Amino acid sequence: DQLGHGRSAKPVITDWTMVAAATAELVESLGVKFAASAGHSMGGHCLVQVVDRLPDLFERLVLVDPVIMGREVYQNPPDYSATNEMVAKRRNSWTGPDAMVDRFQDRHPYKLWDPDVLRDYCEYGLLPDGEGGYILACPPQTEASVYATSASVDPWPMIDRIKQSVTILRAPQIERSGAFDFAGSPTPAGLADSFSDGTDVYLPDLTHFMAMQDPKHIGQLIVGV
Repeated sequence: DQLGHGRSAKPVITDWTMVAAATAELVESLGVKFAASAGHSMGGHCLVQVVDRLPDLFERLVLVDPVIMGREVYQNPPDYSATNEMVAKRRNSWTGPDAMVDRFQDRHPYKLWDPDVLRDYCEYGLLPDGEGGYILACPPQTEASVYATSASVDPWPMIDRIKQSVTILRAPQIERSGAFDFAGSPTPAGLADSFSDGTDVYLPDLTHFMAMQDPKHIGQLIVGV
């Protein structure tokens, strides 16, 4: 589990180098060369950081709708305060996974997910609170800090250095005319062209949560089927 998530430690994230550094430390300790490596959303951004640190351990990368925004965004980061406040107010007291499934299964964007994935998300995304109930495995304050620091590390100098084959799985972007929609893609259309060996795979019928919507198809694309 990435730093801040699952059963890993849950500090407030001050920048995305924290997450990538923890992942790089784990990867290096394994002493394994990876034939294929995938990262979704923040994980795609952090995979770029890890590969930049340990280039000899990775052969092929698949970035699944990564949070890698246009170069100009990192020069003048936007104000994420409204999104941060919304995330920080997430409900963090549950009677169990069934209650969480009942709450989310008809709500956007969770209603788009494969039901088995949603069930796993609710089952493994909760931890006992010590008083007979459950809390989120990724605390709202930690998740909010992830959004707050989403432009804290400029990945573009690293992208320019990566020589591995890179496949970008990309969903449609959504016009920001109203409330923030987490299902919209943060990935610019030309990202694949910025890698020395990049391939763009546009999936117009899926969203940023493509791996949760159609795990079989995304899994096949990751392994190269």
